[in-house]
Amino acid sequence: MRRAVGLTLRVLGALAVVLGSASTARADLLEHGFVDPCSVATHLETDITCELCQTTHAAPDACTQKFTPRGYLRKCGTHDGRGEVWCSPKPPPVEKPFDWKKHTPKLKTLALVAGLIGMLILSRRYWSNDNRPTT
Repeated sequence: MRRAVGLTLRVLGALAVVLGSASTARADLLEHGFVDPCSVATHLETDITCELCQTTHAAPDACTQKFTPRGYLRKCGTHDGRGEVWCSPKPPPVEKPFDWKKHTPKLKTLALVAGLIGMLILSRRYWSNDNRPTT
């Protein structure tokens, strides 16, 4: 009997927690209002760039004429019918070729330092005790 009462209390406690959190989530949703699922933020990814285009009844094809030639695709229309989200893949980053003019002074300095170190090593070997002239 005690087991059944304990189990019932645990089930009721878990049910109260679930219902309490559901009502809190519903209150948060009502507090912030309606969120349109068609927005730039919902379609934005790391490799995609998106833009919002405002539409009018006078020029319903203005967004199509603006974004289609640039390679954009229409993702969705806003809930109120006043805007459209258009997205396009970002172009890959362009790798710059190696600029020899920019690095030439550094390379010349590096070659000069390497030559001086080489001369120092050779002169040290030459003037070591074995090759020193006798007087």
